[in-house]
Amino acid sequence: VTSVQVVQAYIDRIQEINPLINALVKDRFAAALQEAAQVDKLIEEETGGEDVLEDRLPLLGVPFTVKEAFALQGMPNSTGLLSRRTVVSGVDAPPVALLKRAGAIPLGVTNCSELAMWLESHNHLYGITRNPYDLERIAGGSSGGEGSIIGSGSSVIGVGSDIGGSIRIPCFFNGIFGHKPTAGIVNNGGQYPPASGQQPGFLCTGPMCRYAEDLLPMLRIMAGPNAEKLSLSTNVDLKKLRFFSVPHDGGSPLLSPVDPQLIQTQKKVVEQLEADLGVRVQELRIPQFKYSFQIWGAMMSSPGKDGKPPTTFAELMGGGEKKVWPVWEFFKWFLGLSSHTMAAIGLALVEMFQSSQPSQFILQQKESLQKDLEELLGTDGVLLYPSHPQLAPKHHQPLFTPFNFSYTGLMREALADKQLFVRQFRFEDNADVQRIFREGMLEMIPDTAFRALRHHPESLLLYLFMLKSLHYCLISIYTTGSGFWVAVLEGRVVGIVAVRPHGTDSLELLRMSVDRHYRKGGVGATLGRTVLEFARQFAHTASSSSSFSVILGTTAYTPAAHRLYRSLGFHHVGTTEGYTIPGDDGPVWQWLFYRVHHHHYRLEIK
Repeated sequence: VTSVQVVQAYIDRIQEINPLINALVKDRFAAALQEAAQVDKLIEEETGGEDVLEDRLPLLGVPFTVKEAFALQGMPNSTGLLSRRTVVSGVDAPPVALLKRAGAIPLGVTNCSELAMWLESHNHLYGITRNPYDLERIAGGSSGGEGSIIGSGSSVIGVGSDIGGSIRIPCFFNGIFGHKPTAGIVNNGGQYPPASGQQPGFLCTGPMCRYAEDLLPMLRIMAGPNAEKLSLSTNVDLKKLRFFSVPHDGGSPLLSPVDPQLIQTQKKVVEQLEADLGVRVQELRIPQFKYSFQIWGAMMSSPGKDGKPPTTFAELMGGGEKKVWPVWEFFKWFLGLSSHTMAAIGLALVEMFQSSQPSQFILQQKESLQKDLEELLGTDGVLLYPSHPQLAPKHHQPLFTPFNFSYTGLMREALADKQLFVRQFRFEDNADVQRIFREGMLEMIPDTAFRALRHHPESLLLYLFMLKSLHYCLISIYTTGSGFWVAVLEGRVVGIVAVRPHGTDSLELLRMSVDRHYRKGGVGATLGRTVLEFARQFAHTASSSSSFSVILGTTAYTPAAHRLYRSLGFHHVGTTEGYTIPGDDGPVWQWLFYRVHHHHYRLEIK
């Protein structure tokens, strides 16, 4: 099969189905066929074999579509705003450029809601997008054009964005797959409107796919250099994950009750997980979910770190020229004279009457929810929760249930403003390790708090401990094959871990320490998984053909620490000769302490 044949097949399907669903709003079919012909010629002339091309161009010849809110060279970029109908992109948005650089071929741009802020893709420039499974129902929004065109089999992969459900809702309504990544992983540049205030921490660009297996390669490409911040190549044992199920939000008066069909379907998912994996899925009630809309609204209207408030929706409706007066637009709409949809006008009205300062109660609910979710999920927890309380509604019905999006509006926001970065330093990076700690710089985050810990009495013991640990670990990683990692959260060093080879058949985990204030946030589990991924790679190059393992010695006395080791796959093996036991060069009391409290664990790699 040639690339031209594949691209032509998708063009034919679009021409057949798009008059019904109105998903693609501007095509570039002629250019796409020319690019496909160039791909076929490149493959024909490649002398190094197809594997060489696959490594360099993993999406070579694969057609894709793009939400019209993103810049695609030569295509409109209005985001459904009539005042921007003449705007044509001169360059590609960064994630679009990365996909094209990987060999993918764009077919055109797809419809979205006005200013990408509503769960139905409808605007006065392109009209309304329909669900391919039932034309009387909505395709979702704001990335509804992508959801509809992929759901109809007219595209296989696409680019969407999500600030309150704009990827997840269309995927749910159209039976496809999507992912809202961690904020900052995929570049949000090149889309309109730009986020402001605290919104950049919540707006995420992500993949939308017909097949779930395409999400991982799509994210790896769209993330660019930031893919290294994710453990995308880590093998996850599903049987070792912890699963939780929350069937509804607890009964908010603003939201519709969850449809019984959705509750029953989620129960079937729970039963299937328990049967297939042998796990126990715990059903929970999370009371803060009742305030999901209020929390989301408070975050969307809050000033950014620079103290500047976000651009108002009424200002965005004016296209940057003048601020729209929502009340006047409301009356114009009834006379059929407004150039804006009722959804956009309604959002501007809500914003106009909303307090600029969220209540203390809502802020407390947000903080407590964030803390509870971090402690509950850590890095190995999976939460099952409805994407929407209803099945795909009929057209315009969301105007009467405007807050139902809150099921997706909240979930990512609860954790979005805290990102954990783990940086590894190897033997050759030793000087860099010392410089970074001395200068307080890590992962390009200024003023990392290692030095600053001296000025915080509650962290003084951690500072002294890490100072000694750093010296010990720096000496330890002079051995080739050793590794040293540091975890940073919100600009603070919150954990360290180091390993070194132990003979030819194992790695020894020398030290893993996590700031006590963050021990329930999954930092230890993240560091542990990082080490295990390193160990798996090291095992492939080990000279021994027998089993390979990671060994761990610990003086931890809290049950939580030992649960962490077991959750990572370690098995307690008691006292084993040959392991490094600290305290040999210290006083007698220290020597005795380590021999009484030192536990040994082992994890088999192969």
